[in-house]
Amino acid sequence: MMTATAPAHLLVARSAPRRRYSHDHHLPIGPGTLLPDAIEKSGHRAILQAIRGLQDSAPTVTWQVITSRPNGSAVLETALSTVAGYRVTEHAEAVEQAKEFARTNLNRAWQSPLELARSLAHYEVMGWGGELVRDPEAALDRVDCAGIEKAAEGLVRPIKEVLGRS
Repeated sequence: MMTATAPAHLLVARSAPRRRYSHDHHLPIGPGTLLPDAIEKSGHRAILQAIRGLQDSAPTVTWQVITSRPNGSAVLETALSTVAGYRVTEHAEAVEQAKEFARTNLNRAWQSPLELARSLAHYEVMGWGGELVRDPEAALDRVDCAGIEKAAEGLVRPIKEVLGRS
């Protein structure tokens, strides 16, 4: 298994995790299947996972490639080239689907007082800000294509570092 980790304030690839609080997110990111489809189309049999967490008190994203063959680098190359060639402005419907997916997830916090408290604490500790949970509509309305592309670039930065392209 190959991993790449990126702290939010200092993006550094790591192969051995330290103290970590994590929240697993299997790709696809949101409602789409961009990366899984690209990996399958390339002929690689692998799972690519993004895991959000805290490492040394800083928010991180760790990518894991799970494959039965030693092709982890090829899978990362496929993911990197797929994201590099993706222009958000050309996929307005996918952006709206992703926003709706995020809106649904953020609104789940309001199902109970306990879940709201957990979500607020989680978002604050992770450095994402509780305003995402308190007012998801306003937070998502502020997201534009440039912000999404910047976030995508931040997500693949640890992959670039592992591949020696930082």
